[in-house]
Amino acid sequence: MAKVSPGVYKKVLRVREAYPFDIACLLMRFFGSMLNIGVVTMITLSGYSFLTAGLSSSLIALSIFVVTPRVSKRIDERGQSAVVPKAAAVSLLGLVVLIANVALHGPVWPLFVGALLVGFFPSPQAMARARWTYLIRSGRLGEAAPDLRTMFSYESVLDDMAFIFSPSISIALAAAIAPVAGMVCGGVAFAVGVVLLCTAKSTEPHPGWSQAGAAGNDADIVDVADAADAVADVAGDGAAASKGALAEGAAAVASAASVPSKSLLATSAAVRVLFVIYAFAGSFLGLFDTATVSLSEDLNSPDFAGAVLMASG
Repeated sequence: MAKVSPGVYKKVLRVREAYPFDIACLLMRFFGSMLNIGVVTMITLSGYSFLTAGLSSSLIALSIFVVTPRVSKRIDERGQSAVVPKAAAVSLLGLVVLIANVALHGPVWPLFVGALLVGFFPSPQAMARARWTYLIRSGRLGEAAPDLRTMFSYESVLDDMAFIFSPSISIALAAAIAPVAGMVCGGVAFAVGVVLLCTAKSTEPHPGWSQAGAAGNDADIVDVADAADAVADVAGDGAAASKGALAEGAAAVASAASVPSKSLLATSAAVRVLFVIYAFAGSFLGLFDTATVSLSEDLNSPDFAGAVLMASG
């Protein structure tokens, strides 16, 4: 078994230009990773049924499934700072509708409207990886540039950190303070992340930069993107965000690297198999989260759900 150097990420951490957008995307990741379980917890602790909570969570997942790839395409075409604020504003509007309706204990239908709007959530995983790829492949970092594979590994660690801790934080806040507290905290983190990301324009990839100067000879990255393109489509569910984070990032890199635009879902049997596998995996994770919250409420111990989800992550 090969030895793993503990300093493998040192070169990544020395790239100070990446700090602003990586911190921004980490804050946005926390919001994305708590969406599924956070909404279920908020709604059920406020007295609504698990059916209502499950439908709201499912609508968020469905909306992200449909909308996020199109938001990502617009980002590739027009740039992050031009598209992200608008998409984030719609997503935050949906969150405000959800929180306000729960706080006032209003009717059920506004929850569904808010859930659909939340689906305009732009993918922080894809945007962070796109910026890293721009910095590395454009030659801006020179000899200080880390290996592209190491960067992807490092970003996956950040994905898993958000996936493990943010649902537990959301549940703890909802149980200890108020049902809406967890999602309010997530929304604030998301808004701060969007502001930080959009102000860090020096590292933003310009539309068409790959055609202008970067060669597309990194076949290994294209291979990852090919396999991951369909996985990214499934990974819109907050419960499967960690597992699909590399997929969305690789899809963004593929777009930046002039990968053919024809859908791989239509042309690749392997991608179709991956699509089905991750659809079932995402369904299981979503059911697991909801069942965990339900069991913790039956036991009159909301903190139980946070502990279980952190351990399982």
